[in-house]
Amino acid sequence: MAQRILFLGPSWLGDAVMAIPTFRALRRARPEAHVTVLARGPAADLYSAVPAIDEVIVYQQAGGIRRMAAYVGMIARLEKVRADVAIVLPRSFGSAWTAFLSGAPRRIGYSAYGRAYLLTDALRRSPALLSGHRVRYMLHLLTPLGIDAPPEAPALEVPAEAALRARALLEPLLAGGIGRIAAFNPGASYGTAKQWPEERYAELARLVLAAGDFGVALVGGPGDHDVCDRVCHAVGDRRVLDLSGQTSVPELAAVLARSALLVTNDTGAMHVAAAVGTPLVAIFGPTDPRTTPPWGERHVLLRHPVECAPCLLRECPIDHRCMLGIEPGRVLAACLELAASEAPAR
Repeated sequence: MAQRILFLGPSWLGDAVMAIPTFRALRRARPEAHVTVLARGPAADLYSAVPAIDEVIVYQQAGGIRRMAAYVGMIARLEKVRADVAIVLPRSFGSAWTAFLSGAPRRIGYSAYGRAYLLTDALRRSPALLSGHRVRYMLHLLTPLGIDAPPEAPALEVPAEAALRARALLEPLLAGGIGRIAAFNPGASYGTAKQWPEERYAELARLVLAAGDFGVALVGGPGDHDVCDRVCHAVGDRRVLDLSGQTSVPELAAVLARSALLVTNDTGAMHVAAAVGTPLVAIFGPTDPRTTPPWGERHVLLRHPVECAPCLLRECPIDHRCMLGIEPGRVLAACLELAASEAPAR
């Protein structure tokens, strides 16, 4: 009988993208296995587009008195999977507790956060793992299964229907004779500390529009709509299009694949762009560029070195100096350098 493997998948979109090499490595080593992923939020959309995954169980987290009922219902669904192995990718205590309740006889995860007693294979997190890329961090969880896979780039294929939807969304720019699209992602769901100021995104948009045959597409989730709307109105140019909150994850991937480049904070969209091969300029402030950078070489990471970074805080308690030290002209230069080295948008 084929082995049944349950992954507790990350809910943050960027972490979900960085988990793709783990799913692919498992599939290569165990082609007959049935792979199920438990997910919630936008990550569920992403997992559904990964061929190495057979089944996605979506957990809709409820609020108030319905929360416990939703969780109990989710555990009942996991029990029906009858997993032989559960692999815990997130770092939370709750994810290991869920794996324990799933009934999987073997449970693999890192031992931190008081989780060791919930796991049958509790791995120690070495300094090298903690300071290395998250792709390697998650791949290492396959080693108890005898799978020692080398790291690889996360890769996403854009579904045909998503590509058609992206073309329709971008039509206001394309119909106007725009040669290339620069996507901007000014939001950040983790917290405002990761956000380059919106007025600087607006200034960068003006500079990009003046520099050549570009149009600007603002992307992000529903929670990013307010900041994208303000940037759009601040620029006041028909060549700036706000697509925030209008795309599923596969459609976001399609929009980014159609773009010549992306300018972004350290967010999930950054990793989606890298996974579809779009060059990008990533602006890093409070987060660690060693552990969560986009994978690959067609990207520029911009930082302003300060003594308090990386602090990993959601909100800056002082003056946001790590972000304010990055000027729009510096970002424009990186954009033009990338654009000059790339073919026109697909």
